[in-house]
Amino acid sequence: MGTVRGLLVGLGLAALAACGLGVAGTRPSSDAPDSGVPLGDAGAEGAVDGALPEASPRSDAGDGGSEDARGDTQPASDTGADAPVAACLPLQVLCDGVCIPATDCATCNNPNAKLLCKPTRTCVTSCSACRDLTSMAMPIECFACNGQQESPLGSCEYFDAGSFCLNADYTTAYKGGFGARCNCDNADVANCPGKEQVCKAGSATDWCTTCGEVGLGTSGLPCKGGGTCNTALSPPRCQ
Repeated sequence: MGTVRGLLVGLGLAALAACGLGVAGTRPSSDAPDSGVPLGDAGAEGAVDGALPEASPRSDAGDGGSEDARGDTQPASDTGADAPVAACLPLQVLCDGVCIPATDCATCNNPNAKLLCKPTRTCVTSCSACRDLTSMAMPIECFACNGQQESPLGSCEYFDAGSFCLNADYTTAYKGGFGARCNCDNADVANCPGKEQVCKAGSATDWCTTCGEVGLGTSGLPCKGGGTCNTALSPPRCQ
């Protein structure tokens, strides 16, 4: 009888082992969840809570992440500050979506896009969105003419009372020669090239002056683009 009982016990243990269970009825350590089981499922069993780091299911990592996870990743071009990227090659500017051989916007065929945002070499209708490589705003719309007060060149500049054109110094602002303000014949602001300009009457010549230029009393004067110059705003502008 003892022999028969021993045989039955041996057969029972063998059956338990075949089912993958230890003698105590638990999984042996060699049967821990494998790579086919998402980590999230392991926590539900309770036996391994705290043993595994909290993480997304492996299926997200394996296929490049879920759509939500990918949405949190910035494209490489957006990394860091919103630094502008030049649209065209050196010695070119972007005019109406086309790169043209030029270093200013005088020859841009869009009559409203005569302002050069220099960091991106783009001809723009407004400087409100122009920024330099450190993301500093360049919102002031400046136009300089040559010594004969002709051939205006427009550019976006910093809101800086010590820099062109708010500093009222045009002498070095014109490419290739002496710079001056443009002429607004008959004190008519409509003759100015920039919509943020006013016309200041002079004894011999009338001058197109940017709203907010230091010491020139531009506040309250009518602007080329409509409204009046308001120097109480920061930056000063027409409204």
